[in-house]
Amino acid sequence: MKDIFRLGTILFVICAVASLMLSLTNNITAPVIEQRNIQANNESRQEVLQAAEEFSEVKDVKGELIEEVYQGTKGGEVVGYTIKTTPKGYGGKVEVMVGISNDGKISGVKIGNHSETPGLGSKSEEPAFKDQYNGKSADKPLMVVKGKVSNENEIAAISGATITSNAVTSGVNAAMNVYKEQLLNDGESKETAEISTDPITKIFDNAELKEIKGKSEGIVTAVYEAYNGNEKVGYIFETEPNGYDSKTEVVVGISTDGTVKGLGLGEKTRKNEYLSNTFDTGLKHQIEGKKVDEISLVQGEASKDNEVQAVSGATITSKSVVEGVNSAIDLFKEINNGTGE
Repeated sequence: MKDIFRLGTILFVICAVASLMLSLTNNITAPVIEQRNIQANNESRQEVLQAAEEFSEVKDVKGELIEEVYQGTKGGEVVGYTIKTTPKGYGGKVEVMVGISNDGKISGVKIGNHSETPGLGSKSEEPAFKDQYNGKSADKPLMVVKGKVSNENEIAAISGATITSNAVTSGVNAAMNVYKEQLLNDGESKETAEISTDPITKIFDNAELKEIKGKSEGIVTAVYEAYNGNEKVGYIFETEPNGYDSKTEVVVGISTDGTVKGLGLGEKTRKNEYLSNTFDTGLKHQIEGKKVDEISLVQGEASKDNEVQAVSGATITSKSVVEGVNSAIDLFKEINNGTGE
């Protein structure tokens, strides 16, 4: 009995000493680690916005994937912003630091902490990939394509790492959106409360929506008329086509002139970051602006006005989004007596 008590006392003392040592070690190293992180972030900001001499944090800027926003100045004048985003890649979160200069162009992109596959997704750190973003205008969202690029807003995917390519591009697009919507106002942040994140209200800039009862059919679950004052400006269609492992909530806005005004993902679907990245960087901006003709999905480069290139490695998701859009187009034509006008 005495031996058991003695052994227990020894173990208690050992554990207490070990805990004390770990606590002391943490107290010593935590400030050093924090300082190194601050230094690394400062170096990243300087790398992506080289024109700046000083940086100050911009508070109350909110947006999807946004971690931090800093204003860069030189001689007291604003020269641009650095925006850190954290999209989800193949192995987890990817830190993407984006610099945007005062002329509305990307001045640099740097990849920070990540867990992407060595030799594949890790190539996102290399100049051959990340330097593609340099000089791109923040006016037009970027999209990922397989193979050679043919348009100014296209980014060539890393071979064998489409998920990482989409993730990084999604992070850059998120930074561009924050710049346009909240920072592009003589260097002052706009009121974040005025910016809608709900795709149903965002597509027609917070127009008044009136649901049309009894019009939903098939995968179209709800239909709304959009009004600016007394003028009807278009329709919103909520659709739920079958996706890879569940329903894909696709919101489609069509203006009265028969143009796809905007696309969005429903709240549940938006939580799937892989699908969101695919949608944001490969599908959304191909479809927006098209006339209400049936859209065809193609594997290669789109060569006709009604064609959309499937996202490499996400064919099922691409099909589900196009199915949702085509269902909305069909119902739009039916509502307008088949004319699309």
